[in-house]
This record gives sequence, structure tokens and C-alpha cells, in this order.
Amino acid sequence: MENLRNSKWLFLVNTLPIILLFILGSNQFFLIKTLLTPEGVQLWYYFAISLIGIGLLIFLYALYLTKQNKIVSVWYSPIAFLIHILFIFLHLSYSDKMLPSSIPQWLILDTGFLYVSTFLMSTLAYSVLVIVVYLTPSNKDHSIGFNFFSALSVPIIGYVFTQTAQALVHILANDFLTYTMFIVIITLVLVFLFFITRSMTMLFIMFMNNKNKV
Repeated sequence: MENLRNSKWLFLVNTLPIILLFILGSNQFFLIKTLLTPEGVQLWYYFAISLIGIGLLIFLYALYLTKQNKIVSVWYSPIAFLIHILFIFLHLSYSDKMLPSSIPQWLILDTGFLYVSTFLMSTLAYSVLVIVVYLTPSNKDHSIGFNFFSALSVPIIGYVFTQTAQALVHILANDFLTYTMFIVIITLVLVFLFFITRSMTMLFIMFMNNKNKV
């Protein structure tokens, strides 16, 4: 499991998806650039620069770890998680200005802004896995029951939250609530991934320990 903290994973889960996202975003931007307002064009530039900055920082960090033969720090996870969640949230918040309704639908890529959350999800998932590995050392005993119970409770919490949030969004018609609901759903998915992955890791550790005793 410690192999998951190998710095080379950062190139695969962060650098490559960001490059692909930048290429797709660039194609979309140049396709609709003439139909955007000056504010819309500026927003595209701001987010492109921010995306390049985030990708470059993590690339340089991965390069440093690789050359120094070091593993990914556990502090990488919360920092990367917060930065990427913030990027996704802000991107959603300004989506109506970056892809205004006045643009013909046939000029917009099929999945639209889902590209951003899709390509950045790999970094969010990897951040969760790094924390799982860090919090689940193989030389200690762990409570599998608590983690399974927590994993099973997440879908229930998610269902109650989405039903309540959808009702509020329908009543208040607030875009901020819509974007917040989207971010919370992503977070709940990652929390579920954390507990279920940690449970499976514990089972694997238990199996290997029992196997070694035989």
C-alpha cells in the first residue's frame, strides 16, 4: 500500500488529467471566443492561468520528490483537496458567464463543465487514498466495523442531504445553493471512498497477518 505514496503517481493522477483538461478547454474557448463578452474572455484566461499554476506546482513537487527519492507527504492530501475543490466551486460559480446561454448549444462540448470535475476527480480520489494509507499502518490493529458502518451511513446522509437541498434550491432558486450541493455531493462520494477503501485495506492487512502466522 505504501507504493501509493510513490511520487510518480502524481504525474498520472494530476499532471496528465490537467494537460488533457487544458487541451479540451482551449478547444472549447477558441470555438466560442468571438461570442463571449470581454468579462467572459477574462474569466477563461483567469481559470486557464490558475489551472496551469496548480498543475505546475504539483508537477514540480512530484519532480522534486522523484529526484530526492521521497514519498508523497500526508500534508499533500488536505492541501491538494482544498485547492481543487475551491477551483471546481469557483468554476461552477462563474459557469454562466463563461458559457452563457446565448451561445448555440451545438458549439458547446457534449459534457460541458463536467470536464472540470471529471478530470480533477482523480486528484481528489488520490488525496483520499494517501490519507487512507497514512492512517492505516500495517503494524497496528484497526476497527473494521466502525469503518464499514461509516461507509454505509454515507449514502443515507447523502440521500437526506440531496432531498433537503433540492427542496431548498427549488424554493429559493439560488445558484450558490446549487453549486454548494454539487461540492458536498463530491465530498460525500470521497468520504465514502475513504471509509470503504480503509475497510478493504484493513481486511487485506488482517488477511496478510493471519497468513504470515500460519
